[in-house]
Amino acid sequence: MTIPERIAWRKRLIVESNTEIEFFEKFGLQLKGLPNPNIVGSDRLDFDRANRAETLEIIKRFPGKWDKTVEGTEMHYTLRLEKPILGQIRLVRIYGGTPPPCCHIVETIEDVPATTRVVRRLVCDDEEAEHEKVSS
Repeated sequence: MTIPERIAWRKRLIVESNTEIEFFEKFGLQLKGLPNPNIVGSDRLDFDRANRAETLEIIKRFPGKWDKTVEGTEMHYTLRLEKPILGQIRLVRIYGGTPPPCCHIVETIEDVPATTRVVRRLVCDDEEAEHEKVSS
């Protein structure tokens, strides 16, 4: 790493630290009772490995349209904020969460010409899934 690259890297770290301090000073009470989040790259608020109750509480405190993706046996939830927090934080993410109790992850193997791939998707019971959509 060159000296100018090192200086730029250190400046980014300072900006990230200042953003994190400002965020926790301003929103600390709103986060009370939630797992400790991390601010990643000064534009994303990450909650890692939240259990189901914590996931629902995070979703309740940050209302909006959450995108859900499946990776392995875990789910990731992402909320894109229309109005950034502190002008910078644009994403709230729950990384490595658990699926809703009415759902399970189904793994299928698909043959695609020249390769085989494993696809995982979330499957929910219809009646309970409607409730899940409302509460998440």
